[in-house]
Amino acid sequence: MSHFTKYGKRMRLMLLTAMFVASMVCLFAIPFVEKNLLNNQVAYYRIEVNGTEVGAANSRADAAKALADARGRLSGIYPDVVYMEPEYTVIKESHLTAERMSEEELSDSIYSALFSSITDVNSQIAYMVRMDDATVTLASLDDVYTLLSRVEQQYDTQKEYTVQLNATGSSGDYTVSFEKTQTDASKDIVSAVLSGQASTTQEDGTVVHDGITSIDFAQNVTVSEVLLAKTGIVNVDTAYEAVTKSSENRVLYEVKAGETVESVASDYRIDKEQIYEWNTQLDTDSVLAEGEMITLSVPETLLSVVMTKRETYDEAYRATPQYIQDEEAQKGKNTIEEEGSTGTRKVTAEVSYINGRRTDTKIIDEKVQTESQPQVISVGTQSDSAYGLPVSGQFGGNVNNGVIWLAKERTSVYAAAEGTVTRTGWYADYGYCIDITHKDGSVTRYGHLDAIGVVKGQNVTAGQLIANSGSTGNCDEPCLYFELWINGSTVNPLRFIQ
Repeated sequence: MSHFTKYGKRMRLMLLTAMFVASMVCLFAIPFVEKNLLNNQVAYYRIEVNGTEVGAANSRADAAKALADARGRLSGIYPDVVYMEPEYTVIKESHLTAERMSEEELSDSIYSALFSSITDVNSQIAYMVRMDDATVTLASLDDVYTLLSRVEQQYDTQKEYTVQLNATGSSGDYTVSFEKTQTDASKDIVSAVLSGQASTTQEDGTVVHDGITSIDFAQNVTVSEVLLAKTGIVNVDTAYEAVTKSSENRVLYEVKAGETVESVASDYRIDKEQIYEWNTQLDTDSVLAEGEMITLSVPETLLSVVMTKRETYDEAYRATPQYIQDEEAQKGKNTIEEEGSTGTRKVTAEVSYINGRRTDTKIIDEKVQTESQPQVISVGTQSDSAYGLPVSGQFGGNVNNGVIWLAKERTSVYAAAEGTVTRTGWYADYGYCIDITHKDGSVTRYGHLDAIGVVKGQNVTAGQLIANSGSTGNCDEPCLYFELWINGSTVNPLRFIQ
């Protein structure tokens, strides 16, 4: 009995000792184990491009491979681009869990981020010259200056003015102006003598030389800095050819007092035969009267130089004609009643030019050597009916309550009666069209026009030239389509027109 009691006590003592040792182990070991377990986190690599996180990889090698793949894909799409070095960072991280990306996902993410770090080597800063709605682009401001100066100096042969490029408040934008070349007075006098320029002394004692008094471009010219593909940039020679290439432009010209077909042809530098060709109402016996409208074809360029020159010259001249109305003659039929005579005079004038073509002359001073006696011209005013024939052409039939007259392209079109222009411009199937409202409320309409010579709101007289015939709108051949509206409805014009 005593034996078992002793054994039991030893066993309890051993059990208590074991429990104490285990407790102490747990007390000291668990924190180390726990620390070791928590430190057993997942390691991964976070990737940033230009400071923005784009993904995570298992290793630096995977991150480098994804970057190389993204670059390769971009190079395949844009073979001619270079990369501006992006800020590319790989940062090691450790967490219990981590969202790592596959190589393909990481490559896609880097590929997207790299777009903002690409510069196209085929683009460069260039300078776009805008001339109204036309443009030409050069590589530098020096090229722009050379181009504009070259165009201007076609007509400013003495280099009296220089082109100026003026920076505006907007970065990279410039306006264009001209500045008179600064020379000292003695050089000015020598230059004037050598070039044959005349001079006059004004009342205040100032000596005024002939020469350019103003110069500018006809178009609104501005220059803007742009980023443009190299293929869109041209050299100065190519640009010069483009902006000075002529194309024919049809205009309606109002005859001034004393002008003849010959004088108009001379001023506009065109053959007088072309004037007859473009104005079927004229022949070699026709006499022009002040205020008549005729069609001219004049050259037009993308960039034109307008210039005013002070000129002194001797000329033969004709005094302003005297016009008398002839109520027995048809409109457009003018007759010379008295020939008058030619005189001679010395003139100082302000002469306006466009691309070297004289457009206007204002006489400042004249000294008459031989007087000119004026012509006397009778001007026909007679109209046979309320509505005159609007065009000279072959009758083509009635269409949709209107009348077609077959007429060559650019045949003159006249107002059928006195009235006010109430429509001009493109109008549906009529193409270019004019409406004139007359005093009795009726309306005449002129369709398929080629060129319009009146504006909305303008008052016109019967028989006044208002346009040229054409083939615009729903039209297969050159003609004039004419309608007459009475009380808001179309009527057959042939009932009212002779």
